[in-house]
Amino acid sequence: TNKKKTEFWIFSIANRMLFLGHEVSQSFYATHSGCLPHGPFAMWLVKASRPRVIAELGSYDGYSYFTFCQAVREAGLTVRGFAVGAWGGDELTEFCQKDAFKIFEEHNPRYSKFSSLFLKNSTDALEHIEDGSVDLLHVDGGHYYTGLKKDFKLWGRKLSDR
Repeated sequence: TNKKKTEFWIFSIANRMLFLGHEVSQSFYATHSGCLPHGPFAMWLVKASRPRVIAELGSYDGYSYFTFCQAVREAGLTVRGFAVGAWGGDELTEFCQKDAFKIFEEHNPRYSKFSSLFLKNSTDALEHIEDGSVDLLHVDGGHYYTGLKKDFKLWGRKLSDR
């Protein structure tokens, strides 16, 4: 029927949306990110999976990470969140806005009860996160096969059995 077809579309009503039949909010974090279309999915994913630990590798402008954080807060979840990024300190982000990390830091206090930022590459951040603890891993660092393969291999042991 027509109702079943419309459940797969996103409908915006004020600041709330219907995504896959679930109400989600629009992200409060405004940016020019190419990830904007992924916001409703990120909100839904957190609310549906109810993770205990979220880690994002390659937190550049913060849109996806802060969207996850907003969903955590709205759902009233008890979560630890980790944003990992070089923010201009490596070859993948050399063209990064010079004050990108500062801007990221300015937005983090809203979620500081559960959110930690690591100004490190994904390999150096491994030691800060317990093996078997990460329920939701968002890999958005290097977009080349070798970098992605390395992150998946190294971070695989961090994933929980959920």
